[in-house]
Amino acid sequence: NQSSSSSNNESSSVDEWLERLDLGQYRETFRKHLYTDMERVRNVWEVELTAVLEITKPGHRHRIIASLPTPMNQPTIQDINAELSHLKNSIQELEGIELFLHSAYNPDTASFDYHSYRSGAHVLPN
Repeated sequence: NQSSSSSNNESSSVDEWLERLDLGQYRETFRKHLYTDMERVRNVWEVELTAVLEITKPGHRHRIIASLPTPMNQPTIQDINAELSHLKNSIQELEGIELFLHSAYNPDTASFDYHSYRSGAHVLPN
């Protein structure tokens, strides 16, 4: 079975990585919480190490985090705040457009009444 052997290889690479860090005691914990491939492990956050994997020793968490490659394009908190501000402004603009469209097409406030038009009420008498 190809996927089974691939899964075993990934799992063993996580196991090997933990052994290289002298943290082999966490092998079963990583497996139990489905941290079974290095791609997933590379994206782990320190809070996950504490809250999910229950790695309580700060030195062990530090060793794990220090061993992971830092993505070159990892956003800073300032980048995230700027993006959130931009998204908030975009949402406010969309809400304004939605309000405008709703009032423009609301039958109570619209200047054009399709039903009156269809009934011929717009036709001037001869």
